[in-house]
Amino acid sequence: MDSEVTRREFHRLAAASVLAAAAGSAPLAQDAPRKAPEKARTLRLGFIGVGRRGTSLLSNTLAVVPNVTVAAICDLVEESAKRAASIVTGRGLPEPAVYTRVR
Repeated sequence: MDSEVTRREFHRLAAASVLAAAAGSAPLAQDAPRKAPEKARTLRLGFIGVGRRGTSLLSNTLAVVPNVTVAAICDLVEESAKRAASIVTGRGLPEPAVYTRVR
C-alpha cells in the first residue's frame, strides 16, 4: 500500500482544513453575544505554489473565508507570485510579502 500523499490530495486537504477552521470559528446564531461583539480575529495565511491550481485555491479562499489576510506568497515563477499578489490586493487586502527563486 502506497502511503504517499499526492500534490492534488495535499491541496484538497489544505483547502478543506482552512474552510473547516473558518467554519469552526464562526459563532452560531444562538451563541451570539447580546452586547457588541469583540473585534473579529483575523486568519493569516501563506500560499506556496500559486500556479493555476494554487491561484484557484487562493481566489476560493478569499471568496469564502471571512477576516483573512494573506501574509505571504511563494512561487518559483516570479510572474505567478506577482499575479497572486495582485489578486490579494484586488480584494482590498494588504499586499503580501512575495518570495520567488533567488539566483
